[in-house]
Amino acid sequence: MAAAKTVSPGRLKRGVPARSGRRHKLRVRGDLSFTLPAQFASGAESLKLQYEIKGLATEEVKLRVESDKYAGKKVFERKLTAAERVDGKRTLSWNGKGNKAGVLSGKFVDPAHSPYRVILEAVGGKLVQKSTAVKVAELKVLKPTATQIFMNNPNSIVNVEAQVLLLDSAGAKKATACPIKVRFTFADPGNNNATKAASFAHAPPARLGKRSDASAVFWKKSAGTVATSSDGFKTQCDVTTLAAGADRGKAKVV
Repeated sequence: MAAAKTVSPGRLKRGVPARSGRRHKLRVRGDLSFTLPAQFASGAESLKLQYEIKGLATEEVKLRVESDKYAGKKVFERKLTAAERVDGKRTLSWNGKGNKAGVLSGKFVDPAHSPYRVILEAVGGKLVQKSTAVKVAELKVLKPTATQIFMNNPNSIVNVEAQVLLLDSAGAKKATACPIKVRFTFADPGNNNATKAASFAHAPPARLGKRSDASAVFWKKSAGTVATSSDGFKTQCDVTTLAAGADRGKAKVV
């Protein structure tokens, strides 16, 4: 049987005040509760809700995910199936992909829009919400492996790789299919770096110095990656991590 709640006089129905001195009971149908991990590795695992439901088999119940950092707030929403509304304790899974309009539509949710509010709601009835997050556990520099790079050949190529690891629901570090932008930057050493005109002529007209050279490029897009730069790949570039295979979670640039 549904639980009974006591309501104060005058609040039972708008425009129809209760009689003074009387107390009324309002029957609230059904009950919902759930638990979920504090974080999950989006793109490597599904978010699992351990939930209990009672008295809502014939009601409309929705799972919704929101973020205050997302345009429109709603990231994902779906109705529970008839089997999922049957009384009992069970697990509800979400693959981590958004289905609402915006940059996360059809994509794994990312750290940039974290934390996320997870909601179970019986439409017109009970609403329960809890928070979870997508957290970066580590940013690892994989290449170059040497502590020093000899740049005495202007035609040499140095591959730079970094890998983003997310924290999963068990607290382990995981490379995932979640696309994350990694920013690579370059700081000119100033007077310690020669100008192009004053530097060694490796193989004329190629020279080593880049300081004050408007045509100098410090970064270059790596094949098979998505990379952008606001200054023509001079001092910085943003590279999106790769999603599959051995390169999962890696951002590459040269």
